[in-house]
Amino acid sequence: MSHSVLIAVRLHDGRYHGTGDWPPAPARLFQALVAGAAQGNVLSAGNRVALSWLEQLPPPRIIGPSARRGQRFTNYVPNNDLDAVGSDPRRVGEVRAAKLVQPYIFDAEVPFLYAWGFEPSDEASRRADEICALAERLYQLGRGVDMAWAWGEVLDEPALENRRVRHGGALYHPTQGGEGLLLDCPIPGSLESLRERFAANGRRFSRVGEEVQVLFSQAPKPRFRIVRYNSPPVRQLFDLRNTTGDSPFYRCPLVRVSELTLGIRDKAVGRLEETLPQHTAEIRRVLIGRDATNADKAARVRIVPLPSTGHHHVDRSIRRVLVDVPSNC
Repeated sequence: MSHSVLIAVRLHDGRYHGTGDWPPAPARLFQALVAGAAQGNVLSAGNRVALSWLEQLPPPRIIGPSARRGQRFTNYVPNNDLDAVGSDPRRVGEVRAAKLVQPYIFDAEVPFLYAWGFEPSDEASRRADEICALAERLYQLGRGVDMAWAWGEVLDEPALENRRVRHGGALYHPTQGGEGLLLDCPIPGSLESLRERFAANGRRFSRVGEEVQVLFSQAPKPRFRIVRYNSPPVRQLFDLRNTTGDSPFYRCPLVRVSELTLGIRDKAVGRLEETLPQHTAEIRRVLIGRDATNADKAARVRIVPLPSTGHHHVDRSIRRVLVDVPSNC
């Protein structure tokens, strides 16, 4: 049975000022873990190993609290262009830029939950425990004003599902395609890119030439990948038709619904295996459930017979079938 390392995060004020993502992206949490673990520019060898293990896991499931957008207001900040006013700090008001701020507001008592799944082993369990210890050093998530704290747990699937039900918030599930919500997630190399960015920020300003000139260089951006969350499934509706006889349509009595569904499933499996023999194991896993694991549930195809309803004279026979194909399939 697969396990998950669950990181729960609470924001002190029940407000989130980050822009461009809701819920806070897993990449933001990863950066917050790195910032909490580091002591200046030093990250211990053990912490590097644990964070490198975390960035190799599949994107996490997220459970977030219900939220609403707060009132929008304008904040004026320096735009790092003091040279335009002769480097006179007394004239900083002339180079201020307007920045719109509109936080998300939610119940501060309700945490964000991030669940990274992994296959249990002795080494994986040690790494998961190390990540749980790192979570307790987190102090901020989002912008600098979004003070936070966190804790970690290692849960099996039933315990994680129980936690999700008791939380009651919205579930955000990663998908491999579709048109879902876009969130940044860590990938192998994300930790190293953050270390490179930190080092480059310390060298942003340099002096050149006989007449001292200060040059500014932009630090490289961290490396993450964009993952779609909660992409809607593809749903296809089919009429049942006779292959022989005068009537072009077919109706199946409700008492034979199981036989009908199994027949459609087995015919689909046979056609797919004939066309794609190299994917036989995958076809049987997502259509039949053979050798499927908990991780395969999100990719399972659903065949839904639809009885005729809506009138007291209707015979409740099956005339249509809905095929629900998840975006992960």
